[in-house]
Amino acid sequence: MNFKYRPEIDGLRAIAIISVVIYHAGFKIILNNIEYDLLPGGYLGVDIFYVISGYLITHLILDNIKNHTFSFFDFYERRARRLLPALFVVILFSVLAGYILMLPMQLKNLAGSAISSLIFLSNFWFFFTDNYFGDSSNFKPLLHTWSLSIEEQFYLIFPPALYFLLHKKIKISFFCMLLIICSLIFSQFGSIYFKDFNFYNLISRIWELAFGSLIAYYHVENKINKNLYNNRFLMIIAAIFILIPFFTFNKFTPHPSLLTIFTVLGTGIIIFCKNNNGIIKNFLSSKVLVSIGLISYSLYLWHYPVLAFKRIKSQNLSEFDKLEAVFLALVFSIISFFFIEKPFRNKKFIGRNFFLTSIISFFLILTLTCIYITKSNGLPKRYSTEVLSLVDFNYEYKSVYQSGTCHIENKISLKNIFFENCNVDKNNNKKNIYIWGDSLGAHLYPGILYKYGENYNIWQRTTNACKPTISKKFLDNLKQDCISINQFILNEILKTKPDKIFLSGFWVREDLNEIKLIIEKLKNNNFNQIYLFGPSPRWHDPLPKILLKKFRLLRKIPEYLPDKNHKSSFILDQEFYKFAQKNDLKYISPMKILCKKNYTCLTKVGDSAASITNWDENHFTKKASIFIFNEFID
Repeated sequence: MNFKYRPEIDGLRAIAIISVVIYHAGFKIILNNIEYDLLPGGYLGVDIFYVISGYLITHLILDNIKNHTFSFFDFYERRARRLLPALFVVILFSVLAGYILMLPMQLKNLAGSAISSLIFLSNFWFFFTDNYFGDSSNFKPLLHTWSLSIEEQFYLIFPPALYFLLHKKIKISFFCMLLIICSLIFSQFGSIYFKDFNFYNLISRIWELAFGSLIAYYHVENKINKNLYNNRFLMIIAAIFILIPFFTFNKFTPHPSLLTIFTVLGTGIIIFCKNNNGIIKNFLSSKVLVSIGLISYSLYLWHYPVLAFKRIKSQNLSEFDKLEAVFLALVFSIISFFFIEKPFRNKKFIGRNFFLTSIISFFLILTLTCIYITKSNGLPKRYSTEVLSLVDFNYEYKSVYQSGTCHIENKISLKNIFFENCNVDKNNNKKNIYIWGDSLGAHLYPGILYKYGENYNIWQRTTNACKPTISKKFLDNLKQDCISINQFILNEILKTKPDKIFLSGFWVREDLNEIKLIIEKLKNNNFNQIYLFGPSPRWHDPLPKILLKKFRLLRKIPEYLPDKNHKSSFILDQEFYKFAQKNDLKYISPMKILCKKNYTCLTKVGDSAASITNWDENHFTKKASIFIFNEFID
């Protein structure tokens, strides 16, 4: 029998694309102050598409073979008209947007993924380069094309196989069942032992497509009791099978695997029950769902790049940002459907010769452009030397901190003799300065050396995650190594009697009590030149990452930036300032030196990448440290 249009299949497509879009957008809901993903199993929409695709393609081929109208050339032309024009436009859009918004290495990777998508091998590309469920996948605009590549690979091998089986009079049903069983066993095995490969390859997915093919075979041959086609109970079970996994599956669920049977079986049952007129079919046949189903291919193509580029511009999207991206993707999809999909599928509107010429030309232009981008390493000449140096910025803090000698990173391997390899230039004609702190003390060394090095011997005694402390009550909360190191430092200070002592750490408000005890101890031993280095600006992300993100939006690296974390640092700085005044301490406020009153802080002290103020969230670069002490009036 010839295929009759079934609106409920477009409704199924709508359910599939809605679930995929919600999942990729990452919409959240809050219940009892706990945040949940709105549709943690939304990625199963792709599996729904596979069953539908297997069914429709097989039905079409079997109908044409029965009517003696089947032609491989016509079949592949029809597939090309359906899939390629919209895909090529989305790839072009992605490359152009990538040229504007992406850094060289990102654009190079995008071009590579575009080439793999054009030749239907992007599933292999992303298998070797990314994890679909990993965070970095959110920034790869063409990641979703892996599923199209699997579908195209199916189109290349299944029709010839089907044609061969029919001419050899081998049972199609037996072949499909064998394919389903073997592929399902492979996918279950793969979900345990090689998860990434299992996710991205045709062998693990072909059982879903073959399940749709099996249903198509029974419909064409009319070999099933027709009463089953109208079973309303089966339709309700099918709806349950589809909906529940959307909410119970997540990125940790083995997939595809035996568990995926629920989604595949539910989809298959709805397609199978073609004569049903119950509530499920009526719902799926509604105008809204059918309309969404009709543009589902375009929406699938557009939604992921729009979301990816939105995240590239601003990584932490609000729920409104996500809605805005989905709406934009929907607009692009409608335009794409009416002005690209429909015209190219109409052979009367666009003839074969024009179609083949335009599609081959477009393919060659895109391929050659992407090859050029790849060979040129992502067109780095788009950016200034300052930006490129920031991209490649890798701050060698170990030498600046004097790690392994005057700064302790690995406390586990220490003996009882600390800083034994820290050589201090003990010039008797110079006075002595002592730096006591954690890594936020170590990053002060370049600035102190710059300001005082000519007249002072500098003793640096800093240890990762060990703030200055002496009280036993506070020590109870520290590990033994920090207790031992701080006791060693205090004894050395009392012995060497430095002229100036700098205290610095990753302070919190509660540290003021401990600092007070240290001050009292030092002043009781006649130390009066005590410098307290206050809280430092702490960015929400590593500053180089923030600056590159801002560059994409502003096309320049801003000198000052606000940050949500700065307010708390300003408040803490005020408390430390009052404490210093009350206890007659020299106070150095990096917040006042680097920041303005509106919680906006300096990002760079020069034009080179080495001149940015922080190399991570809150540690100063060498040039920033020197800048601070150059501004500090002693």
